[in-house]
Amino acid sequence: MTDFTVDVAGLAGFRLDLQDVGTNSSSNATRLLSALTLPVGSSGLIATVGQSLEKFKSAYSAVQRSDLTTIETLGADLSTAATSYRATDDTNATAMNAIGGSGTSSSLGAEHGVSRFTGLQQPNLPDVQEVSFTVRQMVTSAIELISVYDDRMNEAVGIKPAADVLAPLVADWEALQAVGRRIALLGINDYVTSENLIGGTRWLQSKWSGDASQTFGTSANSLGQSVAGRSLDLEAVSKIVENGGACLERLVYNQAAGLTDGILQPMTVLGATFPLGGWAPYAGKTVSAAAQADIRAAVEALKKGMESRQTAIRTVVDRVVQALDYTPGRTVPTFQANDFEIPDKVVVDLGDRKFGFGDNIWWSDNIASAV
Repeated sequence: MTDFTVDVAGLAGFRLDLQDVGTNSSSNATRLLSALTLPVGSSGLIATVGQSLEKFKSAYSAVQRSDLTTIETLGADLSTAATSYRATDDTNATAMNAIGGSGTSSSLGAEHGVSRFTGLQQPNLPDVQEVSFTVRQMVTSAIELISVYDDRMNEAVGIKPAADVLAPLVADWEALQAVGRRIALLGINDYVTSENLIGGTRWLQSKWSGDASQTFGTSANSLGQSVAGRSLDLEAVSKIVENGGACLERLVYNQAAGLTDGILQPMTVLGATFPLGGWAPYAGKTVSAAAQADIRAAVEALKKGMESRQTAIRTVVDRVVQALDYTPGRTVPTFQANDFEIPDKVVVDLGDRKFGFGDNIWWSDNIASAV
């Protein structure tokens, strides 16, 4: 015979514990996943993040369902073992007494009942509150102010700032921070599940030894370690998404504010003061060489800043998308805080901008309401 000890009450109790582990883990995950979305109507550049987020949810849901199935199987194994031990309890005890209680023994205990793992954790993880959305309206207001100059800017630099640059940025970029926090909670949920599995198995094996116990322990600990590893993965993903969202919020703001300020920058040429966006096509025409040089320099500075900010925006979006490209076993990108440093707000002129000829004011603009 093979030496073993077993507390049937522990087997029965931990089977119930596993049911609670699965129920709690599933409840938290289901609630968090259902909230893991971008606001309705998210389009443009942020839609690429939305597509990756849906893939992330699908991949995570699949692996979590697989884990729950494994937990159910572990519970069924304990139920089968407990039933088997109960059925042979009296027979084994009689057999041991018949040989005088010596030699290889099986200790089953006189009473069965149910013994539960007291270290079980079953948190009801909180939801994440959305922050107020302001970037969408700010970008929309900027488009309204500068779209009239799109054709002139296109003639000068081959880009329509409102249509080509700002329109794809109209979105609630702040929502990404809440998405990141919810992914962090999914990671915490996995961590709790892994601790319950590993800690509970350690407790059970203090009451149950032998080949069957070792087989169960190998399976349960393997699952616990896998879930713990995923918890670490999700921690990295959550940091990238949350910090990426905060960075994008500022970058998009800066793009809209910078373009609005630059295109509506007053320039005086031959006594006429108009926005740079109005003068832009004249960088190589009709006006004096000095005026052409001034217009050209201002347009080039505007274009350079716009392209730099756009590159930064796309770089951060790509990092967020890559982080959300999650599948079990894939190496998750490492979170590097300096990749998501939030730039200072661009400095803009919030005063009245007066345009006209000479001392005659034809109209004025003020971008304070937009930025």
